[in-house]
Amino acid sequence: MLHYTKSIVRSLRSATALTAGTAALFLMLNGCGTPDPGVPADEARRDSLDSLTAQCTDTARLNSMAEGYARKQDALGEAVALRQLGKTYRDLNAFGCAISSHQHGLRVAERACDTLEIVAALNNLGTDYRRMGILDEAAKHHVQALTYIMKFSGRQTDRGLKTYVVALNGLGNVYLTTDNLQQADSVLRIALAGEIKLGSMVGQAINYANLGSIKERLGQTDSAWNYYQRSMDFNQKAGSQLGISLCYNHFGDLHTKAGKYAQAIEEYGKSYRLMERRHDRWHWLESCISLAELYIRTGQNAQAHQYLLRADAVADTINSIRHEARIHDLFHKLYYNEGNYREALRNYTLSAAYSDSMLNAANLNRIQNARIALERERRQQDLCKAENHYRSEAQTKNIFLITAILGLVFLAGVAALLAYFLKAKRQKTDLIKRLLYARERLFTNITHELRTPLTVILGEAETLAGATSCSLQRTTEAGRAIRRQGQSLLALVNELLDIARTRSDVAAPEWRHGEAITYIRMIVDSYQPLAKEKNIFMTFQPRENRVDMDLVPEYLHKILRNLIANAVKFTDDGGLIIIDTALEDNRLHIRVSDNGRGIEQAQLSHLFELFYQADSESHDIGTGVGLALVKQLAQGMDGTIEAESAPGEGSTFTLTIPVSHGNGRWKPLSDEDEPTADAMQTMPADAAPQLRDAGEEGGKAAKVLVVEDNADVAHYIGRQVNHIYKVYYATNGDEGLEKARRILPDIVLTDIMMPGIDGLELCRRIRASELTNHIPIIAITAKTSQDDREEGLRAGANAYLHKPFSRNELLIQIDQMLAMRRVLTEKTEQARHAGGSEKPALSDADREFVSRLTDVVHEQMKLCSFEVNTIASKLCMSRSTLSRRLLSATGDSVTGYTAKVRIAHACKLLRQHPDWTTNEVSLQCGFEDPSYFSRVFKQIEGISPSQYRKNAV
Repeated sequence: MLHYTKSIVRSLRSATALTAGTAALFLMLNGCGTPDPGVPADEARRDSLDSLTAQCTDTARLNSMAEGYARKQDALGEAVALRQLGKTYRDLNAFGCAISSHQHGLRVAERACDTLEIVAALNNLGTDYRRMGILDEAAKHHVQALTYIMKFSGRQTDRGLKTYVVALNGLGNVYLTTDNLQQADSVLRIALAGEIKLGSMVGQAINYANLGSIKERLGQTDSAWNYYQRSMDFNQKAGSQLGISLCYNHFGDLHTKAGKYAQAIEEYGKSYRLMERRHDRWHWLESCISLAELYIRTGQNAQAHQYLLRADAVADTINSIRHEARIHDLFHKLYYNEGNYREALRNYTLSAAYSDSMLNAANLNRIQNARIALERERRQQDLCKAENHYRSEAQTKNIFLITAILGLVFLAGVAALLAYFLKAKRQKTDLIKRLLYARERLFTNITHELRTPLTVILGEAETLAGATSCSLQRTTEAGRAIRRQGQSLLALVNELLDIARTRSDVAAPEWRHGEAITYIRMIVDSYQPLAKEKNIFMTFQPRENRVDMDLVPEYLHKILRNLIANAVKFTDDGGLIIIDTALEDNRLHIRVSDNGRGIEQAQLSHLFELFYQADSESHDIGTGVGLALVKQLAQGMDGTIEAESAPGEGSTFTLTIPVSHGNGRWKPLSDEDEPTADAMQTMPADAAPQLRDAGEEGGKAAKVLVVEDNADVAHYIGRQVNHIYKVYYATNGDEGLEKARRILPDIVLTDIMMPGIDGLELCRRIRASELTNHIPIIAITAKTSQDDREEGLRAGANAYLHKPFSRNELLIQIDQMLAMRRVLTEKTEQARHAGGSEKPALSDADREFVSRLTDVVHEQMKLCSFEVNTIASKLCMSRSTLSRRLLSATGDSVTGYTAKVRIAHACKLLRQHPDWTTNEVSLQCGFEDPSYFSRVFKQIEGISPSQYRKNAV
C-alpha cells in the first residue's frame, strides 16, 4: 500500500509541475499594470525602525516595543517590530511563535495598506513554513508576495526590488526541495540578476549556492564547484558565518560524491563547529546529519549514532519533517549495518512516513491549486486589456481548468481515502499489539503473585509431610508461613472477585443512610496498629463533626482499606499520613495523603487500570488489582477517585461521593455495618520472618547468597541449605549486587521479578564484573515460557528453576555447581604440582584473572617487593577481596600462589641458563636470601635447585 501511495504522488508531480510551474513563472516575469494596492510609508522612518529593531534579539523587548507602537496606533512601527520578532523566534527554532508574530504583522500591514510590509510578512511566513517542511504553505505565501509586489508601483526601488528577489528566492527553494530543478533554475537566475543589480553580497552568495545545488543534483560537478566557490567568496566578503557554514557543507557533499571521505569529514566539521556557536538549529542540522551519514559510510557506527541522536532531538524540537525523514533513513542504514533488523525496519517505516507527510498527494494538490489561482489571476488581467479578443479562448481554457481541478480533487480524494485506510490499518495493528501485550502482562503478574506464595506453601507442606519427627517450634514456623501466604492468596482472589462482581449487574449495592464521619473514623482507627508497626504517624482530620449521607458501607470500607494500606506500604519509617474530609456542593471529599515515595506524572493516568504496575524503584511489587477495584467501587456509589503525586513528595488520593443518592429512603446505618477486625486485615497477623546473614566463622563452609524480595520464600530457601552452607540474604537486586561484590559468595540464588534492578539485570552485572563473573547463578522465577528461560540463560544464569520448585531439585543444583567448582580447583592444584605439564581447567573469567595476577607478580620480581597490599592495589582490589577471589579460582592463598609463580620462573631460568649460579637465579626471581630461595624451591619442587639443574641437563 505504501508503494502504491508513492506512485500516485509521483504521477501527480509529473502531471502538474510543467503546466502550472510555467504559468506561475510567466506571471512573475510579466506583471500587470493594475493600480498599486498600498501606499508605502516614509522610507527614512522605515530605515530608522529597521536599524532600531535589528540591534535587538531579545524577544521580550521586541514584544514590548510592538505593544508600545500598537498603543500609539503606529502601524508601521508595530509591523516592523513584529517582523523582527518573528525572525528572532525563527532563529531560536520557535517556529510556532515565529508564524504567530509574522501573521500578526501581516494583519497590521494589511490594515495600514503598507505593501512593503505585507510582502515582507508573506515572505517571512513562506520561509517559516519552508523551514518546517510544510512546502505547500510556503509556496502559497511566496506566490502571494509575488502577486503583491508585481502590482506595486515602487517595485523598481531598491526596497521593492529586494522584496521581489526574496519572494523569487523562496519560491525557487520550494522548487529545489521538490526536485523541480528546471523551474528552480529559472526562478533563481532571475533572483540572482536582481541581487547583482542591488549589489547585495549575501543575496548573491545565497543564489550562487542554490544554483550550485541544482548543478550538483544534475551531476554537473565542475559547475557545482564553481558556483559554490563563488558563494563562498561573497559570504567571506560579507562576513556571513551562516553562508560560510553552508558552503562548507556543499564542499563536503562534493567530496563525498567523489569518494574523498577524509576531506568531506573536514569540511562538514568546519560547518558543524561554526553552527554550534549559533542559535540557528535548522541549519546546524544539515552539517550534523551530513557528518552522521559520512560516518555510516566509513563504518564508524559509534560516531554516527551519537550525531544522529543529537540531530533527532533537535529535529523533533523544531518539528522539521524534512530532517526527521533523513535522520530516520540514516538510522535505518545504521541498524541494518549492525544487524539490528527490527530497529532498521522501524526506522525505515518512520522515514517513509515523514517523507510522505513532507511531500504527499495532498501537499502537491494544494501547491497546484495555488499555482492555478496565480494563472487564473494573470488571465483575468489579460482579459482586462483585450476582453473581446480573447473571450472564446478564455472560456475554453476555463473549462479546461475546471476539469483539471475536478480531476485533481478526485485524485486528492482517492489519496485521502488511501491514507485513511492505511491509518485505520495501523491503528488496528497497534491495538492488537497493545491487547497482546496487556494479556501477556496480566498473566505474568497473576502467575508471579500466585506462584510466589505457592512456593512457600508447597515447600513447607513437603517438608512437614516428609519429616519423621519435627520440633514444635519448627512446625509452628512452617504453619505460620503457610498461613501468611495462604491469606495473601485469599486476599488476591477476593479482590479479583470483587472486581468481577462490581463490574457485573448481579450484585446491587446495599445503600444505607447514616453518619459518615464516625464510620470513617472507625476504619482509620483500625489501621493505627499497622501504621505504628512502621513508625508512621497517621491522623484523621475531618472539617465537619457530622455528615449524614447515603453510602454503601461495604464499598466505602474497601476503598479506604486499599488507599490507607497503600499509603502505609509506600511511606517510609517515620512518615506521615493524613486522612481528612470536606463537604462542598453537597458532595463529600475524602482525601488520603502521605509523604511517601510518590508516583511519576506519566504513570498517574494508568494507576486505576487493572493489573497496571508502575515501573519504579519501589521495594514493593503489587498486583495492580487494588486501585482498579477502588475505581469500580467509587463509580458504584456515583463518585470519582483522583490521584495527585510527585516523586519524593508523596501522594494524595481524593474520593468524592454525593451526599444524597436517589430518593434517600435507605435502611439506616446499623452496628452490623461496622467494619470488623477480620474484614479490616490487609496482611497476615503473623510477622514475616527476620532474615539474618551468616557470620564469618567457619571459613571453609561455602557461601550461598539468596536474593528474593519475599521474606517467606527467602527464609524457606535459606532453611533448606543453612545446615550445610553459610547463607546470606538480599531483598532486592541492588542489595544483592552489593553483597555479591562484598562477600564473594560461592553461589547466588536469585528471583527474577524484583524491585530495583530485576534478576536478569543482576545476572548481567555479576557477569560483567571481573570480581564476580566466576560465581554460579541459579535463577528462580514464576515466568515459565521458553522465551523467558532463554532470556535468563543469556543473561548469565547457570540454571533456571520454576516456582513452585522442588526442594530436592534445588539442593541437587546447588551441590552439583559447588562440586564442579571444587573439581576445577583440584585440577588446578594437580596441574601445578605436576610442573605445569597440562593447563588447569579454569573458566575464561578465572583464566583472565589468574593471568593478570601472574603478570603483576612478574613485575614485582624486578622490585623484590611482594606485599599483598601492593599486589591487590595493582589489580584494583582490596587485600581481602583478592584473597577470596584467588582462593575461589585456584585454592591458593596470595602468598602461596606468589611463591609458586616465582619458583616456576626459577625452573625456567635453570633450564635456559645452566651456567648461572643459584644466587643469580634467586635474585632474578625476587629472592634476596639464596638459602631461603633454596628452602622454598625444595618445598615446592621436592628437590634442591642444583639437583633440578642436573635433571634438566
